[in-house]
Amino acid sequence: MAGNNGPKIVTNSLALYLDAADKKSCSGSGATAWNDLSGNNENFTLYNSPTFNNSYGGELRFDGSNDYARRRSSNIINNIAANGSVEVWTRSYDGVLGGLDYSRLISVANDAGTGSDTSGIRGSVTNDYNTFFCLGRNKADYYGLWYKSGNPSAWGDSTTYADNIYRQIIFTWSTSGGNMTFSHYINSVLKLSQTYGQANYSGAQHITISDDCNCARDSSTPQRNKGAYSIVRFYRKTLSQAEITQNFNAQRGRFSI
Repeated sequence: MAGNNGPKIVTNSLALYLDAADKKSCSGSGATAWNDLSGNNENFTLYNSPTFNNSYGGELRFDGSNDYARRRSSNIINNIAANGSVEVWTRSYDGVLGGLDYSRLISVANDAGTGSDTSGIRGSVTNDYNTFFCLGRNKADYYGLWYKSGNPSAWGDSTTYADNIYRQIIFTWSTSGGNMTFSHYINSVLKLSQTYGQANYSGAQHITISDDCNCARDSSTPQRNKGAYSIVRFYRKTLSQAEITQNFNAQRGRFSI
């Protein structure tokens, strides 16, 4: 379940685990699915042929034009509304992070569309329905988080990362009373932690990798990410500093960090 490259990762409360280096997760060149290794069957469909590459044991490259991956009708999101974590191992692969302003690493949203990823209506009706998304800001800039219509708004540290190097990107969130605390880690190092008033939450069922859930439905306002992904994980809890470090140390050798 943990995959060939991460036998020592944290598995408690693991809700989703995608790993492009594991053939059980991604079959390789020509793959049309990116399958969940967590045992929860949260499998993703690959759209418009993201390119499989053998670098770093295996990665999927999204071209920033029309590639994306989507899990529809996920059971994850409602279980992590109050407390959760998302972990992405990603890099730019030609010196460009994102490619457009606020390009999405991961977008999570509810959905009032038709539910068809082959029609003209995909994802959520408007961007405001995003529950959260992780993003690359201002083309070749930095990673951040947007939660439920701008609370927090495009929040993250201001370091530039468009250098083709893999990093472990983690956002965690926890709820206490009427407040939510968001923390941002890169390579297990805490970059920012801030507390906001709890935003209203409405159920979200759809997860999109490398695009905004809204923008994937057409090409009118694309905010697709141009980058390579090796690992994506969701947890149904707020990972501790020790757990984040554990995951980093378990797989840093694969990415020559």
